[in-house]
Amino acid sequence: MLLPLPVEPFDDLVEKLTDHQKNNFRQGLDNFCADAQAAIDETNQLKASRIWRRYFGDRFPEGVNEDVDKKAAALMGTAAVVLEKKAHLNSEGFINESLGIQHQIHRNFGG
Repeated sequence: MLLPLPVEPFDDLVEKLTDHQKNNFRQGLDNFCADAQAAIDETNQLKASRIWRRYFGDRFPEGVNEDVDKKAAALMGTAAVVLEKKAHLNSEGFINESLGIQHQIHRNFGG
């Protein structure tokens, strides 16, 4: 296993390691890559952050215990209804496509 430094003097970073140490290093990188992919694929932010925290410790923030992909998809659906000018506001304050009061065009965007 050769691992050259990407800048001058291009030394081999693992030159002084034994074969056993090189294998442990390679296995550690493989485990990190697999866990990193699992964290990326995880839809629950808290579960994903716990995977990252195994490697980066307490400095990596804990996520919230919710499916953020599902929440983002719902927000994008609501945004589409508003942008298509089909938005209604129901009695519970939720935007939807058919029930409640028709959304009126305005220029008050908060502030």
